[in-house]
Amino acid sequence: MKSLRPCFHFSRFLVGTSNLSDCHSRNSTLSRLALAVLFLGASLFMLGPCASGQSLGTAGTIGGKVTDPSGAAIVNARVSLSNDLTLYRRETITSSSGEFQFTNIPPNVYHFEVDAAGFQHHHRDLTVQSTVPLSLEISLPIEAQHTTLTVAAEAPLVESSPSAHQCG
Repeated sequence: MKSLRPCFHFSRFLVGTSNLSDCHSRNSTLSRLALAVLFLGASLFMLGPCASGQSLGTAGTIGGKVTDPSGAAIVNARVSLSNDLTLYRRETITSSSGEFQFTNIPPNVYHFEVDAAGFQHHHRDLTVQSTVPLSLEISLPIEAQHTTLTVAAEAPLVESSPSAHQCG
């Protein structure tokens, strides 16, 4: 005759009396299952941030300074970065020290532009290939003043030879 002993476990299905070997077997199986679930949960918790950051693992940084021809900082210059194929577009303005920075830029080719009132427009293409930051020093030439003067020569409205109206 088998000995019956109480078998208590965290699962409501195993509470009751049972054969001692059955109780131990069920507890052992559930313990292994609980351990496996715990390990899987811990793994997902630990690896989750790594997986979500993979898309930015190769993202780059573009930064620099915008100055005038004398080397003085240009404040509030509009700096933009765009890629028409991917529709990626970022824009910022320069700080009080003329500096700007774009972070988490996916690898690609970008069109880079700088505009500031009173200065010539600056543009060029840049390639972000890795996490190595691109540092740019941009000196904007002063915008030339354009003055347009139109000179037109016309025939005089006063008749200088009255002979065309003489009778005779």
